[in-house]
Amino acid sequence: MKLFEPIKLGSLTLKNHLALAPMDTELSGLHGEVTRDIIIYYTARAAGGVGLIITEFTAVDEIHRLTSPSMYSDRFIAGWSTLVEKLHSFGTGVILQIAHHGGRALERITGTKPVAPSAVASPIYPEVPRELTRDEIKDLIAKLVRAAERAKAAGFDGVEIHAGHGYLIGEFISPHTNRRTDEYGGSLENRLRFPVEILKRIRESLGSDFVVGFKFSAYEAVEGGIDVQQAVDIARYMEAQGVDYLHVSVLSFPLPERRFPSVPLNLYPCTSSGRAGGGGQEACDGAGDGGGGYRHSRRGGADFAGRIGGYRGVRSCAYRRPGASLAVEAGRDIPAVHKV
Repeated sequence: MKLFEPIKLGSLTLKNHLALAPMDTELSGLHGEVTRDIIIYYTARAAGGVGLIITEFTAVDEIHRLTSPSMYSDRFIAGWSTLVEKLHSFGTGVILQIAHHGGRALERITGTKPVAPSAVASPIYPEVPRELTRDEIKDLIAKLVRAAERAKAAGFDGVEIHAGHGYLIGEFISPHTNRRTDEYGGSLENRLRFPVEILKRIRESLGSDFVVGFKFSAYEAVEGGIDVQQAVDIARYMEAQGVDYLHVSVLSFPLPERRFPSVPLNLYPCTSSGRAGGGGQEACDGAGDGGGGYRHSRRGGADFAGRIGGYRGVRSCAYRRPGASLAVEAGRDIPAVHKV
């Protein structure tokens, strides 16, 4: 990987292989508005020279939102547009991460019971959530698609579907949290139906030139959670559905014994383990210090070295070009670099 050469991400050409991965800033307004502080934060990263910025968790639903930025209404478009225009002035690509808190929402903040694929107890949930009906699932798909449409209206180059870290979309994928017996539960294909329908609806509305990425947890340290083999199957399936890149992470943050994060596996691309698919780009999330993330990306033939940092800690990521293979190395424990 030549770090400072241009690279294609779907239809988007980026000036280099450096990416700012998404991390909460807690800088948005009371209702999730873009503020002066959040513009200053992201502008500093663009001025530093990264080729791509993926903005933080952004809520698509007002009812179950906690403290994240918002894109559940047209009134947020103008603020995001101001931010995107500023970042584009540095030649930086910008992608909005769209998400829903699902069972991890807090009733004491939202005033309403959290919702999830199934009403089950889990160490990642503050309480047992309410199970979503089919009609509510269809409504949430529409909200996620509408948020993507607003992102395009605001000038974003694409969106990232956040299906990791035990949030709603990831709750559908994981057998730990999804016990449904209808078309949204059971087999892997059924459990992936929710994100696939989101992806297809976004493509139908916005076309193939609008970048769509997919973030998911490749390992969940909970009983019945996603394991290494399922992670490879998820990667292959979502690439086949046409995502432009994959952002691979782990479920660790909500779990007290893995507060932030000691990563129990490392995912990286190689050419000897069979194809992961033809369309996406893999990422290593939590690979250690910045230099370590770059070393991992070079070893595995990755195309992006990503980094996130803030008051909770620092993580590195490595992204790879479409069409390479995905190898999995389990049993490693690579701690993040913590900031106090």
